[in-house]
Amino acid sequence: MRATLRRLWGYLRHQRGALIAAVVLVVATSGLSILGPYLLGLAIDRYLIAADLDGLARICALMAVTYVFLSALTWLQTYVMAGAAQRTVRDIRNDLFGRLQALPLRFFDQRAHGDLMSRLTNDVENVNQVLADGVVQIISGVLTMVGVAAVMLALNTPLAVVSIVAISGMTLSLNRWLTPRMRSGFRAQQAALGRLNGIIEETITGQRVVKAYHREPVVIAQ
Repeated sequence: MRATLRRLWGYLRHQRGALIAAVVLVVATSGLSILGPYLLGLAIDRYLIAADLDGLARICALMAVTYVFLSALTWLQTYVMAGAAQRTVRDIRNDLFGRLQALPLRFFDQRAHGDLMSRLTNDVENVNQVLADGVVQIISGVLTMVGVAAVMLALNTPLAVVSIVAISGMTLSLNRWLTPRMRSGFRAQQAALGRLNGIIEETITGQRVVKAYHREPVVIAQ
């Protein structure tokens, strides 16, 4: 895992500017996403119950501005991170293609062409999805949890402690049970996808041979 992350960072370090901008935007959007519910609670407790319509109008306007900025910064964050992910994946694909040109003929004889195509397309696309969405979601999730915990502790410390302990225990237990199953399922899915792509690629490129030797039932059975 560490070796994989180290190799991936070798590509990501060329996108330092975009990564720094994305982190700053994630911090801003996380803060705004926490501010919105806080303002809503403030509007109900301080203005709606007291029937202060002027104050309610002001805080509603502030909430509207908050969510407008949140939407704009979220779009910008997605745009910046997607660009960094695409450039990183481009470099990975270029290096993979160059590596394939240097491999001996024996390597291609021992592997299905469809499996190689699956690695060059589907596997690299999974890396793109992780970089474009997963990294941002992890950082945003951590910052949001920290911010929510801080607000909860400021509002009601005993209730916040009980909630944090209960939610943390449930989350850790669920992750411990779910993560190994997801990992094994994902590996099985990628292996099956590689075999499927191999069958499709070899069947289509060898369609003349299949027709010449009447091997259609065998190919369909696969």
